[in-house]
Amino acid sequence: MATAEDRIQRYQRRLDTLKQIDTLVTEDPTFAEEVRQHLAEKLATRTGGPSLPGVAVPPRRASVNVARLHSFFEMRNNTWATISDMAQSTNLSQDSVRQSLYKTSPDLFEKRNHPSHGRKKQWRLKGGDPDAL
Repeated sequence: MATAEDRIQRYQRRLDTLKQIDTLVTEDPTFAEEVRQHLAEKLATRTGGPSLPGVAVPPRRASVNVARLHSFFEMRNNTWATISDMAQSTNLSQDSVRQSLYKTSPDLFEKRNHPSHGRKKQWRLKGGDPDAL
């Protein structure tokens, strides 16, 4: 049976851990998505299924890339960007960006033709202001 002192120490360790996580998330917002994904995978492993009914757990690496792209657009107020812009700002390869946009999470992004380049496309998160430049 745990003593009151044991419980206090356990809660103090949890508090210290939460403070460290808060600091990490503040310094690197994509870390929160990595932790969320890790916990979802752990829960899916324990329960034998997805963490939420009807929600598939995507591959961990893909999730990290999508989280980086999501943070990129949030920091830019969801303005339109090219694949090369995204790759350069997120330190992802252009192939990884394309994979996220076209294969892993196409439902999260919308595209349009670049206003001044014939075949080039621009992207942003779905749900942005349609009149935004």
